[in-house]
Amino acid sequence: GRLELAFDDGLAAGSEREDGTLDFTERFLLKPVRAEERIATLHPPVAGKPGRGVDGEEIPTEPGREVATLLGDGVERGDDGVLRAAADGTVHHQPGKLLDVVDLYLHAGDVDLHSGNLFMKGSLQIAGDVGLNLRAECERDLEVKGGVDGGRLSAGGSVRVARGLLGREQGRITAEADVTIHYVQDARIVCGGVLTVGADAITSRLRAGEIQLGGRALGGRLTAETRISVRQAGSPMGAKTLLQAAEPVPRPVATAVASLAEKKLERSGRLSRRGKRSGAAGRKRRMNENTELKRTQELAVRRRELLEHASIEIRETVLDGVVLKMSIHRLALEAGAGPARFRFDPEADGIVRVETAS
Repeated sequence: GRLELAFDDGLAAGSEREDGTLDFTERFLLKPVRAEERIATLHPPVAGKPGRGVDGEEIPTEPGREVATLLGDGVERGDDGVLRAAADGTVHHQPGKLLDVVDLYLHAGDVDLHSGNLFMKGSLQIAGDVGLNLRAECERDLEVKGGVDGGRLSAGGSVRVARGLLGREQGRITAEADVTIHYVQDARIVCGGVLTVGADAITSRLRAGEIQLGGRALGGRLTAETRISVRQAGSPMGAKTLLQAAEPVPRPVATAVASLAEKKLERSGRLSRRGKRSGAAGRKRRMNENTELKRTQELAVRRRELLEHASIEIRETVLDGVVLKMSIHRLALEAGAGPARFRFDPEADGIVRVETAS
């Protein structure tokens, strides 16, 4: 018998781009599959033909052997020998030993040019680091035991990074749920849940349902729907540090971030073009403008709802360059203003200090 795989086993050298060059980060180490998708076909042994020796005597055939590969619980076998995935996941194949579909993949090393980018239908755990220009994406939870150096993470659930995220102008994390990380520098994080940073966030753009910062917010922008809590904000050199609450996080997060990037490219292309629009193009533009107007109105309503519960807390010290923002309201803080907590006061129609942070 034999096992006919429905995918190319092993690592690819890379993938071809539209311009004909090779992208060496796409090596397809993981083989993601959907439930009921065919992953292989198990062919039974066939009868052989008798042979004949030099003396003319017939040599009888021996019964053929079944394939010795063990099928895991993630594989369903049909009567026709077709093997399908029992659920969403990635194929785990040990030639001659095991064929399974798992919803948690443990990557034993770094995400680098040897492994290439990793894409997982279930949850993904990485024992090492995620390197420059590399990506790790999954539909559920993602954990990195090391750090992220100029790489990108995306998860349909939560993200946990043991060390930090160093941006190098492109490092980013997007997650639909919570993100937990030790530090962030020159990078971007967007998540729909609670963002917990154990130490400092330096010149980074953070956006989440709630932000809890164990260290300093030094430069950059921190944006949350409900609450921001930092130990210290600003810097002696006056690096602009914006703390913004009552600002909705668009969901799903990954789709919204990708859409924003596309809009920026489209806008830059539009500004570079000259000439008159055709009638069809003009109608499409007006439709887009109406959709954008509706989104703006919905956003304004959501901001008013969030203002009622939003707060910004600085637990220790305020240094130079700190500005608070809630909806359209702004407040520039003077150095030495902390510890303090701030919220929006409808009677004062502005951001006010309500109590000393404990």
